[in-house]
Amino acid sequence: MNGPRFLGYRRADGRAGTRNHVLVLSPTGLTSAAAQRISQLVRGTICVATGYGRGQVGADAKLQIATLSGLAPPCCARAIVA
Repeated sequence: MNGPRFLGYRRADGRAGTRNHVLVLSPTGLTSAAAQRISQLVRGTICVATGYGRGQVGADAKLQIATLSGLAPPCCARAIVA
């Protein structure tokens, strides 16, 4: 296809929508370096890293992921790699 094109999606109500970012999410300080490197290598991505979250299990780990994922609601992020 030549010329301009729209890379969006159709909402349930028929309107057009877009997502603006692909995030590489680091849920713990132990994975921050890897997340930053991935973000450097993959064009168009944004790294969201934290120095916290080490050793969390169960409900604490779920809350950490939910909190970080809340930084990127579906209306704003195309994908989250955690």
